[in-house]
Amino acid sequence: MTARFPRWQRLERLLAHAEGQLEDATEIAGQAQAIQDQRLLLEDPDPVPPLCEKVTTLLREKLTSCREQYQAAHDAGMAMLKADDNWPQLTPEQKHELLLTEGLTVVPDIDTADEGKVLASLDAMPLSSWEDRLAALPARFNRVQLKAAELMEPEAAYVKVQASTLHSEDEIRDWVKDLEQALLDKSEGGKRPVFVH
Repeated sequence: MTARFPRWQRLERLLAHAEGQLEDATEIAGQAQAIQDQRLLLEDPDPVPPLCEKVTTLLREKLTSCREQYQAAHDAGMAMLKADDNWPQLTPEQKHELLLTEGLTVVPDIDTADEGKVLASLDAMPLSSWEDRLAALPARFNRVQLKAAELMEPEAAYVKVQASTLHSEDEIRDWVKDLEQALLDKSEGGKRPVFVH
């Protein structure tokens, strides 16, 4: 029993990371519960390692997918900055500082080589954190873009375009007219540059 207990504890940790994140792990969790309820931990062959392997495979696939999605979104954000008029004019130090402030200097790394390393990667950054950080990336890159504009054109006026659902041609025309007026007002008759975000 003592020799098998550490692997059982590892299975519990793996399942805790999968809970609420991986629907396919529900069956494995049920099998683990049955082992506990029926006191099968000392059965031969040991029923725990196969369950560890199954849930580790599921977690590895999900973790790898999360990082790939994060990398793609990060690459898209960096491409957006590089295409911006202001970003290329910043010094490397300024760029680094802006990215650092928003936590965008690196893409978090993972190691999925084996069961222990999958667990360590998940302990460092659970699946829910990957999803939260991925969802936050566009706003973080937008803030960097805005700060870059403020550095390069401190005299610029800033106009935030509000998201709207427009149902008719009249609504579209009114929305465009309101935006046009806001831009004209902020530009002070064309005397000031206007940054739209």
